[in-house]
Amino acid sequence: MADAEISYKLDLIVRLVDTTTGKRVGQKQIVFKIENQIIPFLRRDEGLYILLNQGRNDMVLEISAVGYLPIKQKICYEELSPKFPEVEVPLIPEVSTNGFVDMLTLEGCCPGLTSIEAVSLKKSYGVVDGYQERKQALRLYYSKPLEESSYAILHEQQQEFEEFRIQKRLDKLSVRLTKPLTIPCRPEEKIARIVHGRVDADGRYLLRVLEEGGGTEYLVRYVVNGNASFKGISTESLNLLAEPEEERN
Repeated sequence: MADAEISYKLDLIVRLVDTTTGKRVGQKQIVFKIENQIIPFLRRDEGLYILLNQGRNDMVLEISAVGYLPIKQKICYEELSPKFPEVEVPLIPEVSTNGFVDMLTLEGCCPGLTSIEAVSLKKSYGVVDGYQERKQALRLYYSKPLEESSYAILHEQQQEFEEFRIQKRLDKLSVRLTKPLTIPCRPEEKIARIVHGRVDADGRYLLRVLEEGGGTEYLVRYVVNGNASFKGISTESLNLLAEPEEERN
């Protein structure tokens, strides 16, 4: 009798990250759904899940985790690696009721809003040493481990930041980017983590950040009708977003 042969095909890798801290989501009570049907993902490590033998079809993946707000993540395979199709999904924690973690929440409604994220003006993850545009290589003077898929270069003078995605880690202090930077960066500019918010189809938004000792300061980037704007928020100033036209008047 011939030996039975069992084959597995990797269809998706999902990495769950607490967007306020950058840490992997250690919660084990995770439910994945597609079109309201529970999908059997396998847990491979803390915050790391894989999908096998389900086919590579574009989808909207619904994720529910205890202690976090539910999220719907669009999966488009054209944007993923054919060999290792991986997505990093930022989860927004629910407000803690135990009093050990303090967070600031910015929420409201802004018609035409499509995205919102923020970076801390006080905590940096590295400092730029130089950038080779031809090689799309960013070298850092120093850096904490860059374990997430994207970070931001903070242009403090302009009060702006630009997100970059990491294609490959060349060494401890060098990374290759997936796309060229659109804003020139200078030596000694800071690298920051990006805290991702949530935006619904009707423009309702929610952004939640950790409160920092000695005063909390974040720079928020939000896009309304295709136009990006930046806004500072702090413990003392937590105003709602305004449409770009309103801010200019």
